Amino acid sequence: MTRAEYSATPGLSQSGLKDLAISPLRYWHRWLRPDREPEEPTAAMRVGSAVHAAVLEPAEFDSRYACEMIPPPGALDTMDDLRGFLRETGQTPKGTRKADVIAQVQAFAPRVPICEVLWQTHAQSTPAR
Repeated sequence: MTRAEYSATPGLSQSGLKDLAISPLRYWHRWLRPDREPEEPTAAMRVGSAVHAAVLEPAEFDSRYACEMIPPPGALDTMDDLRGFLRETGQTPKGTRKADVIAQVQAFAPRVPICEVLWQTHAQSTPAR
């Protein structure tokens, strides 16, 4: 069920129930009044929509809420970063291709975050849009 379908179904939302508990007039004013302004989603509402999608529309969650991968602070990105890491750890960098230097870093320290590896892993695990 999409968010639009869910919202169009008859019934009371949690927020509507809270307003109704305060007063029927408040409920009518916020939810049923024909000339009401559309409500700008709050941060909590955006989180609620994301949770709704994760639970009720898991196949759609990534396409709506997943964003591009941002490498963690300190992730190795450039050839200078990779070679510098190897030198700082007492290794001699070998190779002129980035893939070769990445392989060397991974062989020596497999848990060190490397931007290119993280992006490749992210691309493989994220469905095409």
